[in-house]
Amino acid sequence: MDISSERLTSAEKDPRTRLAFEKALTEYNQGRLISAEAKCLEIIKKDPKHFDAVQMLGIIAYQNRKLDIAVVFFAKAVGIEPENARAQYNLGRAFLEYGKLEEAEICYRKALQIEPRYAEALNDLGQVVLLLGSTDEAERNYQAALALKPDYVEALNNLGVLLSSAGRFDEATTCLEKAHAINPKHLETLNNLGTIRNAQGKTKEAEDWYLKALKINPNFADTHYNLGNVRKSRGHLEESVSQYQNALALKPDFSLALNNLGVALQGLGKLKEAAAKFSDALALDENFAEAHRNLGEVQAKLGNANAALAAYDNAISLQAGCAGTHYARSLVRKFSVGDPDIEQLRLLSEKEGLDEVERAQYLSALGEACDQIGSYDEAFTCFETANLLMSKTRPFDLQTYLDRVDLIKKLYSSAPNTERSEPSGHTPIFIVGMSRSGKTLTESILAQANNVFASGESRIWLHTVNAACLQLGLPAHFPEHPQSITSSDAKVISDAYLQRVLNLAPGSKFSVNTLPIHLWCIGLILTTIPHARIIYCQRDPFDCCLRNFMRWYGTGQSYSNRLSDTAAYYKIYSDMMAFWIERFHNRILTVTYEEIVSETDNTTKKLFEFCGFEEDHPRVRQAFTTRDLGHWRNYEAHLQPLRDAFE
Repeated sequence: MDISSERLTSAEKDPRTRLAFEKALTEYNQGRLISAEAKCLEIIKKDPKHFDAVQMLGIIAYQNRKLDIAVVFFAKAVGIEPENARAQYNLGRAFLEYGKLEEAEICYRKALQIEPRYAEALNDLGQVVLLLGSTDEAERNYQAALALKPDYVEALNNLGVLLSSAGRFDEATTCLEKAHAINPKHLETLNNLGTIRNAQGKTKEAEDWYLKALKINPNFADTHYNLGNVRKSRGHLEESVSQYQNALALKPDFSLALNNLGVALQGLGKLKEAAAKFSDALALDENFAEAHRNLGEVQAKLGNANAALAAYDNAISLQAGCAGTHYARSLVRKFSVGDPDIEQLRLLSEKEGLDEVERAQYLSALGEACDQIGSYDEAFTCFETANLLMSKTRPFDLQTYLDRVDLIKKLYSSAPNTERSEPSGHTPIFIVGMSRSGKTLTESILAQANNVFASGESRIWLHTVNAACLQLGLPAHFPEHPQSITSSDAKVISDAYLQRVLNLAPGSKFSVNTLPIHLWCIGLILTTIPHARIIYCQRDPFDCCLRNFMRWYGTGQSYSNRLSDTAAYYKIYSDMMAFWIERFHNRILTVTYEEIVSETDNTTKKLFEFCGFEEDHPRVRQAFTTRDLGHWRNYEAHLQPLRDAFE
C-alpha cells in the first residue's frame, strides 16, 4: 500500500506561498523529488505549520525509504491537523513500515474514528492486527474494506493470503482470482496464487503463476525465491540454485534465499559451498534457527563434529522444542555416563503434547545416547518405541518391492547386455548398498583422488532420466525403459547426465554418487553409460539391519520400522544385486564394510584400480574405527527376528 497524497493542492491565500507550493507540487508530480523537497523546506522555514509542505516532505522521505524522517514529518502534519484522516493514515503507514505496530494501530484507529468509511485504513489496520496476532479481526477489517470498495485489489490480495495461511485454499483462491481479474498485472496476486498452488502440491501450476509474475517484472525478488522453492521441491536443484541467485542479486540481504540456496547446494553434493551460504544467512540474521541447524547438518557431513555440535547448540538455544535438531545433535555428541543431557532427553521424550514424529525423534536421540554409554536394553526400547510410532505414518509394503524385483528381472533378463567400455572424458561412479553399509566411507576414500566430485546422495541421475524420457517420449516410470530405449536414446540420456555433472563440477574426471535406490537403476545406468562404474557395499546382515533399525529416517525407508522388515529388505537388496552381478559381471565391484575398516589400504588399492584412477592410491588420511564391527552382539537378546531371517 502507498501513503495518501490526496491533500496535495495549491489552494493558498498567500499568493507567494501558493506559487512556491505550486512549483514544489509540479516538481513532485514530474518525479523531481530532490527539487520538490528543497522547495518544501524553504516553505516551512517561513511557515512551519504549512500542512501540505510538511505532508509532502513526509511523502518524499517515505518514497526514499527514509522511514525515520517520514515519521517525523507525518507526526508534525498530524500535530497541525489532528482531525485529518489522511494525515493519521500516512503516519500509521510510516509506523507500519518502520516496524512500530502498536503506534501504527493507534493511527489507523484514529483515522477510522474520523472517517469510518476509509477503506485503505481498514485494509492497513487489518495488516497491523494480523501481525499482532489477531487473525479474526484482520479478516473482519479486510471484509469491511471490500464492502466499501469491492474492486480493492490490495484488500482482496491480503484477504487471500490470510485465508491461505489458515488452510482455506478454495476461499483464498476465489479472492486472489478476483483480484487477478481486476488487475492481471498485480505482482503480489500472481505471486500469492503461485504460493497457494504450491501449498496444495500443485507445483506445476505454482510455477506457471510465478513465471507470469516474472514476465511482468523480472526484478521481483520474492517471486524468484518462491520459484526456486518450487523447483527445489520438484527436484530441479540446479534450476532452483539459479532462482535463488537471481533473488539474491536483487536483494542481497535475503537471508531466506541464502538458506534455501544452501539447502539446494547441499542436495547437489556441494557441501562446502552450502556451508558458506548458511554462514552468510547467519551473518544477516544470527537468530535464524533453521540456518544454524542446516549448517550443523553440513558440518557433520564434512566430518567437522565440533562445528556441527556448536551449530546445533545454537539452533536449540533459539528453538528449544525442535526434536529434529536434538536428534541430529545426538549423532555428533559424545555422551558419557551421568551426562545431564541424557536425563534432559528422557524428560523431552515424555513431554505432553508431542506428535508422533516429535516423540520418535526424541526417543531416537535418547536411544543414541544410551547406546553410547552401554545402556543397551534402554537404547533398544527407545528405538523400538520410536519405530512403532513411525510405522503408523510410513507402513512398509513388502509385496511392492518383491513385485519390483520380479519385473526388473523379467525386463533385463531379455534386454541386450552392453559391454563395459573404456572411459572417454568423465566417468560416473555409482556406489550402491543399503544404508549403513559403508557407502559414505567408500566415497570418502575415492574423494581423496584428484578430479573427483563427491556428490553424496544427490538425485541427479533420477531427475536426468525423467527429463530425458519426457523429451524422448519414453515411458515416464522406471523400470519400463529397457523395452523401448534405442542406442540414440541411450546417448541422449548419457550426454544429459554427464553434462549436468560437469556443470556442477567443471573439469572433474570422475563423480561419485551414493544414493541407495540406484539399486533399481543399475541396468539402465550400465546400458546408457557403458563406461560407468558400480561399487556395491555389503555389510554383515546383523550389523547392517540393526544400524538401520537404530537410525531415524523421517518419512523414508519404512523397512527400518521393524527388524523383520529390515531383514526382508536386506534380502531383497541382496537378491537384486546378485542378479545385477550375474548379468554384468566385472562391471560391478563388491566391497564389504568389514574390509573397508579393517583392511583400508588394500581396499583403497582395489577401489582405485577398479575406478580407473591413474594415480597411485594414497594412504587414507583418516583411520576408520573397527569398534562398530559386531555391534549387534550388544543387542543379542532382542534380535530374534534377525536370527529367524538369517540363520
